[in-house]
Amino acid sequence: MEDRFNKNAEMIRVTGGENVITKRINELINKKSQLEYELSNLGIPASTLNKIKEKEKEIEELEAKSQELQQEYIRRLTVAKEEFTRIANSLMKELDFDLEAEITPDFTLTVKRNGTLMDLRKLSSSERTSLALVLVITAIKSYFKTPFFIVDESFMTFDQRRFQKLVNYLGDLTEYIIITRSDENVGLTREEREEEKQVSVSQ
Repeated sequence: MEDRFNKNAEMIRVTGGENVITKRINELINKKSQLEYELSNLGIPASTLNKIKEKEKEIEELEAKSQELQQEYIRRLTVAKEEFTRIANSLMKELDFDLEAEITPDFTLTVKRNGTLMDLRKLSSSERTSLALVLVITAIKSYFKTPFFIVDESFMTFDQRRFQKLVNYLGDLTEYIIITRSDENVGLTREEREEEKQVSVSQ
């Protein structure tokens, strides 16, 4: 059986393949040497090499600066996210809204009421306005300082008690608070005067 196996092994043995591969490798090595020789004969001016090194150094410095800025950007975003959660829950409690708000790791605003996730569209206008205001306050505290804050009272849908609490809260953030309000009586008076003019003309 051993003799028969050896005989069959001799029949199926592939010959010549290794020599072909070795020959191709040697051809590629020779080609590489030839190209390197031609490149060395062409030569590269020293000034060009120096410029290439300078540009490589500039690229390395820019990459390091870019990485540094990216890390700072992520750090400030994380701080702002945590600040939003703190301010939102504090202000919601101050305004007697039973809501808990936070910004998730993928920077999505989520709101819960009694532990249940809420659809932002189903919140009251006062609650949505409060959340929008918290985003503005977070930006102020995290990125810049403003000497004044403008509040449009007609836009705010708070009752007087909540509105006053909001004004008091903003008073701790800025030096001046400017409150604007529309005077509905002005429009009514103008309409009444126009009607009086039309009546007098017809008479």
